[in-house]
Amino acid sequence: MNKILQNNLPLLCLVLIYCLAVLPLSFELPSINEISNSLSLTTEDMKLSITLFWTMFTVGQFIFALLLPRLSMTQSVSVVIGLFIICFFANGLISTGYTFFTIRVFEGLSCGGLLLLGRFSLAKIYGDNEENYLTQFAKVSSMVTALTAIAPVIGGYIGEYAHWRIIYLLLGVSGIFAFWLRPFAFQFNAPKVSNMKNDIMLVVADISLAFNSILGGFSRSIIVNFNTNLALFLFYHKHWSSYNYGMLMFCFCSASILARLFLVRLRKEFGVVKLNFILMFVIIVGSICLLVEPIIHQDIVFFFAGSIITMAASLLTTLYSSRAQFCLAKQSQAMSLAIMGVLQNMALVLGSLMSVFIATNSIIPIIEIVIFSTILLFIMDFFINVYHRPLQSVS
Repeated sequence: MNKILQNNLPLLCLVLIYCLAVLPLSFELPSINEISNSLSLTTEDMKLSITLFWTMFTVGQFIFALLLPRLSMTQSVSVVIGLFIICFFANGLISTGYTFFTIRVFEGLSCGGLLLLGRFSLAKIYGDNEENYLTQFAKVSSMVTALTAIAPVIGGYIGEYAHWRIIYLLLGVSGIFAFWLRPFAFQFNAPKVSNMKNDIMLVVADISLAFNSILGGFSRSIIVNFNTNLALFLFYHKHWSSYNYGMLMFCFCSASILARLFLVRLRKEFGVVKLNFILMFVIIVGSICLLVEPIIHQDIVFFFAGSIITMAASLLTTLYSSRAQFCLAKQSQAMSLAIMGVLQNMALVLGSLMSVFIATNSIIPIIEIVIFSTILLFIMDFFINVYHRPLQSVS
């Protein structure tokens, strides 16, 4: 038993690092109504704060990629996790919207740095062949999704029966736990200083790699847009409680976990290109299913259609991201992984900006933005994977 735990400890540590990178928004989303009311922020302010987080998330990957070769691995990890701890403990004590936005900047930087470190470690440990890398990446994604499935339920319960500040304090405590475990996932040397121009060209000069990075970020923006706007719609117009929304998010994440169990098999069965298009079709079908809700007025529609949309979009994100990351897995530098992350998150930010300006007084705008984003995703995917350079499935 101890041997099994020891063999899987690096993977479990990576799961925690990935969780700290992407968990905060999932944790706080069910309490977004309480946070905005307490800090006198509008709906548009809250959506803008999420876009600001993802913007700084992008910048953080680039900044820490520059710092990583100049520090030891232990120092780099300590700085990133230390910044995370400070930010989230501070957010549990704030009283103004201005402070909330200021701390949001540093939250994004720290979470972006955590994701970069997690990707670099995953590449160093499991980047021997593409199928193994996809398998391990799917494992990490599934375990992260499992924890993010629980997070909205806990966050919703806290928002409903306690105080939203506890959410940020718990995130700070999780950062302390990650700080203690950090040696287990980063038992290798930091990368050497490299030529930044070469690292950048390694990503952007390869059209397939660059586009898969962009597609990974844009497909994630579909999830971000859908969950954010659906949350605001359900809170403000359906008068859902935080706890009920947390249970909805739990169903969404559970559907994604179940689907990932079959990801490698589906990829072998259909091939990369065909599976991408099937998942896009599923997203559109799920969006159309939401049209039934104004007619029958049953909340079960949100659970069913939302699970379909989230499941398909999360699989697309995993497919695009794992392919792009594997292409860089054998590189000794972190900057190329950071550039890939920058491309992903630029696409995510641009995609999420669309939701800042749409109305949330009905379900129709939410459906429109999901369908529109999926059509854009299809066009980009068709250009790179069918028209420009067909990709072969793993046999």
